[in-house]
Amino acid sequence: MDIPQLRMFAAVAEIGNLTQAAERLHLSQPAASAQIKLLETEFGLALFDRKPTGLVLTNAGASLLPAVRQLLTAAGQIVTQAKNLRGRLAGSLKFAAVPAVLDNTVLPVGDVVSRMIKRHPLLNIELRQHHSRAIKLGVSKGEIDAGVVLGDSEIPNVARIVLKQLTYRVVASPAWRDRIANAPWDELAALPWVSCPGTHREMVTQLFKPLGCHPRKIIEADSDAMITSLLFAGAGLGLMRDDLALTAEDRGNLFTIERGRANTHVQFIYHNQREGDAAIEAILESFRELCADISTKSAAPANSVAVLDPSPA
Repeated sequence: MDIPQLRMFAAVAEIGNLTQAAERLHLSQPAASAQIKLLETEFGLALFDRKPTGLVLTNAGASLLPAVRQLLTAAGQIVTQAKNLRGRLAGSLKFAAVPAVLDNTVLPVGDVVSRMIKRHPLLNIELRQHHSRAIKLGVSKGEIDAGVVLGDSEIPNVARIVLKQLTYRVVASPAWRDRIANAPWDELAALPWVSCPGTHREMVTQLFKPLGCHPRKIIEADSDAMITSLLFAGAGLGLMRDDLALTAEDRGNLFTIERGRANTHVQFIYHNQREGDAAIEAILESFRELCADISTKSAAPANSVAVLDPSPA
């Protein structure tokens, strides 16, 4: 039994004439007759009675017809689905993002992934969460296909596209207010600083670079959550995203120093050998659609961490 035989059976049942059914399905009359005979042989049933006026379904044929029609409808749906899937993006995409950008106020990463899943159902998206240094290394080695990171430094073998700029403030526990509010920058550099490897440390370094000094003691943490916890506990000074710092200050959890700002960029990165890759282009296009300020492909600015008003008040 095959689909053409079932299709011929349904056509003859509808028309009642073998020749006309054969013409509808673009077959010769002998070929159409052979298909009906093969089906009757396989079923072990007579499907039609041969009458002078044409072919009439037997009781057995009439009983089988609804199931045959359902099967043909399902087969047609499968063919339609296959045609729709033809040329669709398939395979896998390993994508990673830093926790700092998973907040929708920074970047709609969740919306981007959701859009990708709906548009490309054959594409298997594997999501990871790492700090920037791990993502950059993974993309550089080809272990991660694409990612969203913080920072501005050049990365070997990696193409970069700026998505957004973030501004950070210097913050500390409210208990440090009197100690640091008007302290010169060399005294601030002598105090402990809380940072994580990579971007945060890069911003701290750039903050002090114009002054010819740098923090003498840096307590390293591996996540923004850990940094926030240490800052709340009064372990040292640190940098926090502008909006989060102001919210924490309003709640009485932190004190912000108005004299210093550090900027960094949110970047979409991918291995430079993946230029033009369909999966990379698809996820980047989703970012562009959801983030109006994302430019077309352009190199990320090198060494663009900026220091604003670093001098004491």
